[in-house]
Amino acid sequence: MMKISLGYILGNDESSFKEIFNLYYPPLCLFARRYIRDEASCEDIVQEAFAKIWTNREKIAITGSVRNYLVSVVRNLCVDKLRSDLADRKYRNAYLDSLLHGSEQTPDEILTISELEALLDKTLRKLPETYRAVFEMNRFEGRTYEEISRILNISVRSAKRYKAYAENSLKEEIKRSVK
Repeated sequence: MMKISLGYILGNDESSFKEIFNLYYPPLCLFARRYIRDEASCEDIVQEAFAKIWTNREKIAITGSVRNYLVSVVRNLCVDKLRSDLADRKYRNAYLDSLLHGSEQTPDEILTISELEALLDKTLRKLPETYRAVFEMNRFEGRTYEEISRILNISVRSAKRYKAYAENSLKEEIKRSVK
């Protein structure tokens, strides 16, 4: 079967893309609900799928139907979100376990989750906008450095450096807070 780029199928025409979007957006949102219970998250995932497709339309080669391709993209994004959510829960549970069972910390050194969230917010507000954006996209949205570099028009190396700087700033702020 011949591979045809999505850009060729659409003729690189925004109006053709909008037609496909309008046709498939509602059923793809319903499909995403099979995986994700939150309706707003489902809509975000489907919108992200279409954004990725439009951005990469010249690189995407479709051998089957556009519909099947869209379904597989949305399914993969749903699975990625579920993995990310699971990793977040595991991290929070591990952190809570270390707080509850860690013998090295005194009660004065233990920060509550709300204190940590406030500290995180305060620290992120102090960072330059690009550093904050890189940190949030990577940690909260689960985006790769490659995606971040494309979105922010920076190098992958810069994205990694900005995230490391943000993490170090946060660690320093936490150290100051527990003293």
